[in-house]
Amino acid sequence: MSSLPRYDKPVLLVLNPGSSSIKWSTHNVSALEYAGATVPVAIGQAGVGQSAAQTYPGAPPWLIDVLTNHAVRAVIIRVVHGGSEYHKPIPINDDNFRQLQTLIPLAPLHNKAAIELIEQLRNTRFSIPVFAVFDSEFFSDLPVLSQIYGLSVALTEKYRLRRYGFHGFAHESMVKHWEAVKPKAEHYTLVTAQLGSGCSMAAIRDGKPVDTTMGFTPNEGLLMRTRSGDIDPGLLTWLQRQEGWTPEDTDRVLNCESGWRGLSGGIDNMADLFA
Repeated sequence: MSSLPRYDKPVLLVLNPGSSSIKWSTHNVSALEYAGATVPVAIGQAGVGQSAAQTYPGAPPWLIDVLTNHAVRAVIIRVVHGGSEYHKPIPINDDNFRQLQTLIPLAPLHNKAAIELIEQLRNTRFSIPVFAVFDSEFFSDLPVLSQIYGLSVALTEKYRLRRYGFHGFAHESMVKHWEAVKPKAEHYTLVTAQLGSGCSMAAIRDGKPVDTTMGFTPNEGLLMRTRSGDIDPGLLTWLQRQEGWTPEDTDRVLNCESGWRGLSGGIDNMADLFA
């Protein structure tokens, strides 16, 4: 990324780490006001950018460039999985940062990238507050019948097992766009679809989600770029015995070596697949 020109107007930096890229945008703020004492409120977009998801020993160059050349007053970062604890935006501190680290296994392609970015931000020379917002928030109040799995009450309660749902910001945005087009619709049902490296669908009734294809992790549901989506659990346990897979092996195969990449023999670029 080439060096950015210097901007002195106060901005919020919004970071969206996905499974294959990191998108960022800056948003103008007239003053650092807070909504419900949680996250700052933006009043207009100032700039956008995107970087490939890569590993760096410290903060990535593009991030240092943005922080150096913009008057960033706060950073808001999308975290995919908030688990059972986090349904609302939070300011990052030592305690909740450690708690977020424990959620990495539930969304290894996403939460790991978000946690690494948060850690990099906290270790830079810039003393900027960091806030986390959660992609699972939109589905936090799913009807009970859409949340539960056919597992024992003991296991469900012990591990707080449920369908969490993800891509919440995308599905919520689609609902808002539809309501803008149909402002007089009082009662309605919609099916929304997020199709990218990760894919999911949601059923919406009167603005609220009532079901979704993603579940306890972002690997449930539709076939995706490198994720398998739904698979018979019996097939997985059979493969684990046949192949001698550890839990880590199973995670790697299902999250990184399946989906379109697995079906095509290694091609996961949709443009190449359908050329």
